[in-house]
Amino acid sequence: MTREEKRVRRLKIANAVRDGLTTKEICFAFDVTLHLVHSACKEHGVDRVSSKIARRKEIATFAAENSVKEACERFGVSTETVHKSCKAFGVSLKDQVTRTSFHVLAKLLNTSLPVPEIARAFRMSQQRVHQILSEARTAGIRVRTE
Repeated sequence: MTREEKRVRRLKIANAVRDGLTTKEICFAFDVTLHLVHSACKEHGVDRVSSKIARRKEIATFAAENSVKEACERFGVSTETVHKSCKAFGVSLKDQVTRTSFHVLAKLLNTSLPVPEIARAFRMSQQRVHQILSEARTAGIRVRTE
């Protein structure tokens, strides 16, 4: 790779950071090390922190308009990252109900399966199943007792 090609690649890397891609995505896309990403940003005056903040704000906004699960899929991040992003920007997700919650509620209403089996079937914790059960009762839905 010539010197000019390397310079252009470093500029593209810096612009990718500016556009909000994560360093992990950039390392994979350009087949470079994390150190090269950092030095390319420094060389071209890109502030990685403000780029990260902008990305987190975008994640929080998207999660508020859609769902946590969709935000995870779209941005390739964990639910923890989505929740932290929302918390950082004051986005409330408290009233969000997922399709999965409805399916869990249907299982609770229509079957006599124990909570651990329902949790296993939906790949969630027993605690989350109990939360859904509690929220349903609070909303006035008659759900079985344990």
